[in-house]
Amino acid sequence: MFRFRGVVSALGITLILSGCTKADTKPDKINGNNGSGESNATFQVKSLKGTGRTVVAEEIFKGTEDEGTQASSWQVPREATFTFNACILDRATRADAISQQFNVELPGRKLQITNVSRTGPNGCFSWMETIPFSFYVKKSRWIVVERDIVGTGHHTGRQRVRLALNPWALGKDARDHGEPVLFLRDDAFPKNRLLEGPKAEAAFCGEGLGEDAVFVDKVSVQTIRRGERDSGTLVEIKVAMEPKIRSEDAEGVPQFKPIASGDFKVLAHLVLTEAGDDLKDRMILSSAIEQNEKAANADHIEINGTGKVINGRLEVNFNAWIDPRMRQGNLELVLKVMPNVAGLRSFGGVYELASLRNLSSNMPGSL
Repeated sequence: MFRFRGVVSALGITLILSGCTKADTKPDKINGNNGSGESNATFQVKSLKGTGRTVVAEEIFKGTEDEGTQASSWQVPREATFTFNACILDRATRADAISQQFNVELPGRKLQITNVSRTGPNGCFSWMETIPFSFYVKKSRWIVVERDIVGTGHHTGRQRVRLALNPWALGKDARDHGEPVLFLRDDAFPKNRLLEGPKAEAAFCGEGLGEDAVFVDKVSVQTIRRGERDSGTLVEIKVAMEPKIRSEDAEGVPQFKPIASGDFKVLAHLVLTEAGDDLKDRMILSSAIEQNEKAANADHIEINGTGKVINGRLEVNFNAWIDPRMRQGNLELVLKVMPNVAGLRSFGGVYELASLRNLSSNMPGSL
């Protein structure tokens, strides 16, 4: 469900507008019989520009009853706040429309962003809208939206404007270069980077844009023998890695960006290759350690752990039993790295480590 908040910058009043209704593409009386959105307006939009910033969950819910439940180690934007500035001309005299009142409406929805201030000495006024969006999408876009600027005082009628908004072009984590707000009447822009149509606004929530994926780089493994029994060797396994986000910008160019913060669940197997008499066997070595310490006799299952990214590194510790019958072969680490955040797909990989004889050592992994 697409939601946004329209914020009147002059008076600091927030109007909550919710719902993900389809855009109304049929002509109506207030928009003119041809659906142009002009309807004999006595004014003209001279220019329209915009800026924006992103907002993380801690800012959104700070001071509310949801502050604790919405907190997350993933410091990623959840909303984009856009500030728009429209300058108006008198259609007859071509003079700036000074000290005039206008409203901003959403076409076809009967929703209005109210309490917009009068135009200033340059004939310009501003308004704000806060739009929730999914930060993690496979491929970003400039999303086309429409707004009606409506005269309510000396000037009458309405002008419909088409804007292209890109929340993924905002802030320090921007994946796209270029203006986050485009006035499509004046700004020539490649159509393959635009997303428009009845379902375009749902793309703010990630619909139709795919999901980002985690990519893991610079994996290192340290194994420490913690004890010996007839049933096997107790080994502590420390895995460190640098998780990154694999995504695409609006032109489809792949990007790999480090993950600065976030928590993960990691599943793993230690696998022995080139084992057995003919050096062709491949088998799982490790079993999870249960609290009752009966895992030495258990079937081989995944070992798992959790961890948080600190200074760009994710470190996870496992305990595992190694079957004592295994004496030769090479080790592989099978990893599945699962981010605890929506819109980001898990990563799976197999890493070549070293010989079984080097079990108690530091081993850099290669994919």
